[in-house]
Amino acid sequence: MSHWLYHTDGLILADWPSGATGRRFDIFTDRLGLIAAQAIGVREIKSKLRYHLQILAAVQISLVRGRGGWRIIYADTSPFSLTRAKFNSAKSAAAARCLKLLGRVVPAAGRRPRVWREISGAYQFLARAGLTEAELADFELLTIWRILTALGYGQVLPTLVPFAAAPWSKKLIIAFGLERQAALLIVEQALYHSHL
Repeated sequence: MSHWLYHTDGLILADWPSGATGRRFDIFTDRLGLIAAQAIGVREIKSKLRYHLQILAAVQISLVRGRGGWRIIYADTSPFSLTRAKFNSAKSAAAARCLKLLGRVVPAAGRRPRVWREISGAYQFLARAGLTEAELADFELLTIWRILTALGYGQVLPTLVPFAAAPWSKKLIIAFGLERQAALLIVEQALYHSHL
């Protein structure tokens, strides 16, 4: 029986041990949406995949679907991955919170191209941008608001329209800081009403 090979970009949201040497991963992908995939032998010292499959990593992966679900057969860290950039604990913490929320709000199964554009654009911007603590907080809120809006949980007030699809830039983050309270209220209401 032959299996289809899928190549896609993805962001690793979570992982946990599976069997003696394997790991399971929650990955939000461009082509497949949110999936759980297994990598056999990835915890062994000789594994070539172990350095690429890390939480918060942006990866290019190849998968096959078998009886037991998705299996990772190849992975490479994307050039824009936070794991390749100079380590910054504040950036990593912001990315971790955004990706954790993403894992909670995105339904498993099914491609979500708009959500992928939002989160991958935000992730790439974060990997290369130098942000102050206040700008990083505004970036995080804007990312969460855009994800919720893309999923239909949040609303777009007239004052927030310019931020809904604008390309990521430091100028955008600074301008968004002036509308922070309105966006924060929308995010809080969306999370409360969706029971997340």
